Amino acid sequence: RSGYRMAEKNYNLVMASLGKGGSPQQHEWVRRLGYQIVDQSPLRDLHWTFDIAKTPIPNALCTGEGFVVVTEGLLALDLTDDEMAGVLGHEVAHGVRRHSQIFEERYQEAKRLTTELRRMERDAAQAEEENDKHRLQTLRSRLTAMTPRLQYLSDFVENQQAYDQHEEEEADVQGMQYAVKAGFDPYGEGRALIKLRNRSVELFGQAYREGSRTHPPLKRRLEIQTLVQKRWQSEWEKSGK
Repeated sequence: RSGYRMAEKNYNLVMASLGKGGSPQQHEWVRRLGYQIVDQSPLRDLHWTFDIAKTPIPNALCTGEGFVVVTEGLLALDLTDDEMAGVLGHEVAHGVRRHSQIFEERYQEAKRLTTELRRMERDAAQAEEENDKHRLQTLRSRLTAMTPRLQYLSDFVENQQAYDQHEEEEADVQGMQYAVKAGFDPYGEGRALIKLRNRSVELFGQAYREGSRTHPPLKRRLEIQTLVQKRWQSEWEKSGK
């Protein structure tokens, strides 16, 4: 699996940069919860690695299918089983949905389109010199159609947006589903996000920003989770479960 190999490469880079942290007990805890989550996902037969990086910054990340890293800073938030399961469910969902791999694919597409656009610009200049109006009009139409997509991809890559807001929301909902199926509280991730927000404010003060181009505001994420939970509850009641 090319995606798995890329994820492993990125995981090794992260761990080489930050170093391995956590106690044996913490590693066992994270792995145990992680495997419970993975068992509810379509990639349950894939070998998953759950590791702890040595940094006080509270964070969790998925480098791609099969590899999830949490930080010592996240563990310092004293998350409950339900809260950590919610966080791990979110990261596993990123891996299942191939969000990191999609970023790599967008990067390669941006390179390809940039090369193609430059070639077409040269061809358009040549067509104008030769007064080939039909060819010039065709090339200009193609350039006009291509430009918005290339602009989006270039902006995406320039800002190193591994995920976008839609993908974060998708991971929230899918990860919550894995957690619930594994027997955990559906609101676990929401409580973890609140603890993470509060700790980030303590660490970064005014430099901390609520929401970003890649992550929706916390209020929106919690509202979506509540709406999804209510919808599930309604469906369960109708099915008699």
